[in-house]
Amino acid sequence: MIRYVLFLGVISTLTSFYINCDDQIHHYTNQFVVWCENKSKDDNNPEWTLPEKLSIEKLNIPSQDCLYLVTDTSKPKGTRSIEQDTNTVETLMAQRKVNNVEQQEYNVRVKRTEDTEWSKLWYLNGAIIPSMKIQEAWNLGYNGSGITIAVVDDGVETNHTDLDSNMYSGYHYDFVDNDTDPDPGDGNDHGTKCSGLIVAEANNSECIVGVAYGAKVIGVRLLASEVGTTDLQESQSLSHQRSVVDIYTNSWGPPDGSGYYDTGSLVKAALLSGVTTGRSGKGAIFTWAAGNGDEDDNCNGDGYVNSIYTIGVISLGSNGKPASYTEVCVAAMATTYGGSYPESFLYSTAYLESCAKNLQGTSYSTAVAAGIIALTLQANPNLNWRDVQHLIVLTSKRYRLSDFNYGWEYNGAKKYVHARLGFGLMDAEDMVKYASIWKQVPNQLSFQSSMSSPLSNVNASGFKDSITIGSSCSIRFLEHVQVQINFQAQSIGDVEFTLISPSGTYSSLMTTRPGDYNVFGNKSWTFMTVHFWGEAPQGQWNLSMVVQLRTGLLYNWNLILYGTQNDPLPNIDVCSGNPCAVLELACEGNNYGFDCVDAPPTTTTISTTATTVSSSTTAAIAGGVAAGIVVLGIAVAIVAIVVRLKLARAATIAPVTT
Repeated sequence: MIRYVLFLGVISTLTSFYINCDDQIHHYTNQFVVWCENKSKDDNNPEWTLPEKLSIEKLNIPSQDCLYLVTDTSKPKGTRSIEQDTNTVETLMAQRKVNNVEQQEYNVRVKRTEDTEWSKLWYLNGAIIPSMKIQEAWNLGYNGSGITIAVVDDGVETNHTDLDSNMYSGYHYDFVDNDTDPDPGDGNDHGTKCSGLIVAEANNSECIVGVAYGAKVIGVRLLASEVGTTDLQESQSLSHQRSVVDIYTNSWGPPDGSGYYDTGSLVKAALLSGVTTGRSGKGAIFTWAAGNGDEDDNCNGDGYVNSIYTIGVISLGSNGKPASYTEVCVAAMATTYGGSYPESFLYSTAYLESCAKNLQGTSYSTAVAAGIIALTLQANPNLNWRDVQHLIVLTSKRYRLSDFNYGWEYNGAKKYVHARLGFGLMDAEDMVKYASIWKQVPNQLSFQSSMSSPLSNVNASGFKDSITIGSSCSIRFLEHVQVQINFQAQSIGDVEFTLISPSGTYSSLMTTRPGDYNVFGNKSWTFMTVHFWGEAPQGQWNLSMVVQLRTGLLYNWNLILYGTQNDPLPNIDVCSGNPCAVLELACEGNNYGFDCVDAPPTTTTISTTATTVSSSTTAAIAGGVAAGIVVLGIAVAIVAIVVRLKLARAATIAPVTT
């Protein structure tokens, strides 16, 4: 599996304390982001007294009216220091109107990797079952036309002959070199490959066809192996051309295997601003690769994937199992085919107008998901960012997908969900069909529980604590659930957290990670899960903590719940067409899913109208009744045999589920 390691910076937000928790060496830059009082928007240079070496630039960041970038010009661009420049921080904090200062920092980030080729596009051409039904969505007239996707990556080769017609000229940007040409020009083609999976042109005798071949791509170059990227650059990339972009797709993130990596302050602001102001207030869509750390890793240590504003995507292999590199990820919503050694790989556009083969990774499954979402937005441009997430939950399917170590959970909303497969395989046909009749979901509500502070020592035997949600919480249909936990462990990688809802649904918030076994520390972290989607939150929630090899301490924890008071799917009938008919059973629907149950017995109404008959007729009836009794006895015996046969057959047929 090919792995590209990049040093991309995010800002360190001092919201928790650590004791060598991530064993991470800091790399500070010569730049500082300064928040100030917003008293005068026209004041481009507040009355600061600064050394001559410090230059000031006003930043134009959505939702941040008074924000400045200060650069220490005495140090060269690309400066990396393991020590923070506390003197400059103190100098800036001492200035009038300044509220906060954060020195920019480089952190490790990695790309999520590992038409002439139509016959080899098994994930598109119907060669594999189950299918993502992309061709079926095309046949309904959807190709992504009118939708714009920003590919935030290492750049895009905009003149590639299988991409050029679908490039949104004049809107690209390179945040590495600060120019309008996103072509990396150095052989890096990760973004070009992702772009091809989304918008490669159809019927042009070139390479492949993209999932949303009628959409447009804006290339946003953020990643480069030779330089770092700061929180500011990431936030600018995620806000680029917000008035134009519908979807920002991101096939990159922190390094796999260890650590807890949060987003920077500006990225947090960019995501929140994106879902509130993007797409004319309907909210931009952010897709994110869940990571390639395999079963020994867990995406909940990734602050990009476990944000409620992003859609985490997992990879499925052609064998119907999670790809070998797929992580445990209860924050991810669904899976698409992403290629997997040694079964089947993906094809896409590549450097110097070539065609790449042997692609695998959540990078590429995320690009496929972005394409499916583009088809969905074409079907209904009025969908908001939460509508899209609800559609994914509703339409993704488990089929017979399986995993050796993890099974499917059947949650309280009658929906199956999996720790490495989300709600199942995305279904483009159902996405566009439901989108076309969709009614916008009710406004999002949130509720924060009280803090539970057990201060309990924990070992391999485990410890369980509970929080009860009462009637003061007006949410009746859950969406995201966040769990804020403060804990300590002699070995962070030993720690497991499981959250159990009042409905009895289990969600593996964190699993053991061998890459963190030798790291000691205190941790304050917000975990997120989508596994309780559609459930009612009222009742007792249980948090289980286990420390496998050594010992730990659970300081405190609390819940933050998101959802709606009213049914988000009032006009959706999941039993339409009776999907249980093949089992000769009835469909019992509830919110997102359904059960196949025994059909209620049919009743026959017999007329009781009195009738007068002659004696001869009475004798004939008596004879008929005697004969009828014999026939009835035979019929009962036959029915008994048929019932036994049906029960035996039903035992061999898997339940039909969504």
